Amino acid sequence: MSDVFEILRILYSNGLREVNLSGREPTIRTDLPRIIEWCCTHDVTVNMTTNGTLLDKRKLLKIVTGLRMLVYSLDGPTPISHEMIRGKGTFVKTIKSITECRKLRDQNHLALQIGVSCTLQKLNSCDISMMIDLCHSLDINFLVINPVSLCGSALPTRTILHLDPEEIIGAWEAISREYSRIRPNYELYLGTYPMEAKLLNLKHKLDLPTIQNGCSAGKTLYIDPMGEAYPCYMLPPMATAMPKLKRYLRPWRVLNEPFSNATHIFRRFISFARTHTQENSPYCANCPDIKTCRRCPLITLFNPEVTKRCQIAMTQLMSMKVDLKDVMIPAVKRNVMCKIANNYLLVSCSKGNYSVEKKFEITEVVRYIWILIDGTRSIKDIKSALIKKFSYISLADIDLQLSKFVDYFWKEGLVGFKDDTT
Repeated sequence: MSDVFEILRILYSNGLREVNLSGREPTIRTDLPRIIEWCCTHDVTVNMTTNGTLLDKRKLLKIVTGLRMLVYSLDGPTPISHEMIRGKGTFVKTIKSITECRKLRDQNHLALQIGVSCTLQKLNSCDISMMIDLCHSLDINFLVINPVSLCGSALPTRTILHLDPEEIIGAWEAISREYSRIRPNYELYLGTYPMEAKLLNLKHKLDLPTIQNGCSAGKTLYIDPMGEAYPCYMLPPMATAMPKLKRYLRPWRVLNEPFSNATHIFRRFISFARTHTQENSPYCANCPDIKTCRRCPLITLFNPEVTKRCQIAMTQLMSMKVDLKDVMIPAVKRNVMCKIANNYLLVSCSKGNYSVEKKFEITEVVRYIWILIDGTRSIKDIKSALIKKFSYISLADIDLQLSKFVDYFWKEGLVGFKDDTT
């Protein structure tokens, strides 16, 4: 039995339930079908990220039945932009593989999720919005676009790839406008910060996750080609760029050390990752989402400027106002679950693999407004009910509190209106 299967056996005996095959190009492995088969036999979910250039119909047929998710790396909507990043002749091969994969999925009635992952950078920023239409034509399940992390192999080409915060927000705007115009039948996920997502959702009537709890340290393992495990796949390249992170760079040698060593070795880094916040960042100190925003601490340490995007978005968001009319019917968004406990509103938001819980301290008036918002009552109806219940409060104050309520929770992405709730 080769090392990879012994590693799988060790991890499986210690709770392994999902494997993500990625890094460079997993399809160069001749034993890939056997790896996927082993995982399926042991009820281990398998996902894979590929550039698709080596996956013809014959090779796809050997692996797709065992995958839950297949993600294609596609870094531009045209051969020019994609091949500047991925190399000559790769665009057509990747598109062909996606098309063949979709056909196999449909013909065999597979539950396979097909997605595209795109890295936003200087070389593709001008035509990045065209990815929306291209992916619509490919009939995929989801599109993920993240800004480039300028570490590891990307570090030497920083000046070629780097985008300023303003340029990234501009790209988000272009993408969101196009997605809103076409409304394709796939989910869109952008590597936004909370304020950016809130802004884009309101401006373009989208449903991007406004929550960031994506740090997986302590929940996942990254296994490198040498069979050494780290608590985060970003740690090795980031430690190369930031020497102070080398204190965390001790690997767990899966084949030679007991599983109990992993807990001991990774404890310090996991503690650091879970407790790190951007509270000392000049761009984050006054952000209302600082307690729930858990973007990658390594990226924000390496490039603190990235969080400037939230400050820019927050300025724009605060300038937006609801044109509240009596006939409008407010409603809680479909992906939001609310519970009132004493003077607190407990909110749970979810979308796909994203989830977060928030807690808001509320007044008696706000508590009653939440009870009244059921998707049937208009602003006029809610106002009448408030006047009846709180007869000691002036009409002007009722108007003000209701207006503030709608404005605040509308911007939070919890409340919309009946015609546009998602």
